Amino acid sequence: GRIPLYILIAGAIGDTDRAAWELLMQTLPFKDKIIFVGFQTDILRLIGQCDIGIVPSVVAEAGGPLALLEYMLIGCAIIASDNGSEPEYLRRGIDGILCPPTDYEAWRKAIGYLATNDKERATFTKNAQHHFQETFSYPIFLQKIHNLYEHIITK
Repeated sequence: GRIPLYILIAGAIGDTDRAAWELLMQTLPFKDKIIFVGFQTDILRLIGQCDIGIVPSVVAEAGGPLALLEYMLIGCAIIASDNGSEPEYLRRGIDGILCPPTDYEAWRKAIGYLATNDKERATFTKNAQHHFQETFSYPIFLQKIHNLYEHIITK
């Protein structure tokens, strides 16, 4: 059967930050339901089994957060870093929660909040999926590119 709550932490994290994350996970009452998978090239295989997706990027200069978009597409409540491009994709308090990268107390509170609040988790999931479809899906992306070129050509 399906685990009632499954939290996936994905992404490449340096040794210092990983140690802090592992310590953080040990302080949570549902630590046995949190899995740190590190960097994965086939994250979609795992996301469909999750209730909460966590994107703890500490690199402000990172490119577009692919895992974040994949969580939105598949449907997970999301907690992400509030640095880099994450805030351009995830709307704070609408699609998920944004936390400072190394404020582990903020992450602990956010994880605990979503893990114990089914209604808010479901709302974030629904909002994130809808936002993805309306803003980032392939047909929308193609239309935006088409409109851009059309604007350039007609100038």
